[in-house]
Amino acid sequence: MVSIIIPVYNVEKYIERMLTTIVKQTYKSLEIILVDDGSTDSCGKICDEWAKKDNRIVVIHKKNGGLSSARNVGINIARGEYLFFCDSDDYISKNCVEYLYNTICNNQADIVVGNYIETSLDNQGFNIYKVDEYVLSGKQAIKEIYGKNNVQMVTAWGKIYKASLFDNIRYPVGLLHEDEGTTYKLYYKCKKVIVSNKPIYAYFINNNSITKKTNKQNYIDLCNVLKEQAIFFEKHNEIEFFDYTCARYCIQMAAHYLPLNYYGNNVELKRVAKKYYSKISNKTTLDRKLLLKAWICINFTWFASKMMSI
Repeated sequence: MVSIIIPVYNVEKYIERMLTTIVKQTYKSLEIILVDDGSTDSCGKICDEWAKKDNRIVVIHKKNGGLSSARNVGINIARGEYLFFCDSDDYISKNCVEYLYNTICNNQADIVVGNYIETSLDNQGFNIYKVDEYVLSGKQAIKEIYGKNNVQMVTAWGKIYKASLFDNIRYPVGLLHEDEGTTYKLYYKCKKVIVSNKPIYAYFINNNSITKKTNKQNYIDLCNVLKEQAIFFEKHNEIEFFDYTCARYCIQMAAHYLPLNYYGNNVELKRVAKKYYSKISNKTTLDRKLLLKAWICINFTWFASKMMSI
């Protein structure tokens, strides 16, 4: 059985579109977990109505705790051998789960990463990512997080997971960039990850999303996630990943925080950024462009804000 976990919060305009594609899946052995995260619109009522029509649907109503909190509640009660996450304003192809399930079982994989399209308000797919289909080890999958297909590789949605991967792993509550703070840990536990080029997921572009906005908390959380990654890789003696993460941390810290004076003590922040730069072990093997950007950011913070696209 596959447990589909869907956090729901104030998406009354889109939730029925998503639910329609879920219940019409060609793969029928589903547990559909709707976690109503304290919605203030009609989402809770809509979820309950759908549960009456389909006995595979389980509805959980909880106080608002954010996306990670809602996902974790779903993980905690899921009974399936495999997990699939879907955001409530997105939708999936009718054979999405069947394709992912067959692929993970037939190849004895730990995670299958599906391809996706981006959709807009007019509900038309306007960007299909062309990627190769390949098989990776867990560590190779972590490298792909930092590559050109990082959205496909890092997001929680659009993938099927062995449920056992989430033993002792949950999404960080109260943080933005929760996927970046979790997916690398899941890959690290994997022996085999399959990346598919078959578009099975439609990702809705919402320019009003908090992660799309330039705000203080967004930057703070991203930097905290990168710091946690660095600590994780250092603990596991993964020097290559540690070095890359330290460089990204330096860039994000200097380019985002220092020019905007988010913490108020720029001298201390600069000291911390330089400390992590000094911890990079293999400066000769790390990507030179990345290393140069990190060095420029921590030494010329007035210029760093121009390099915020990293």
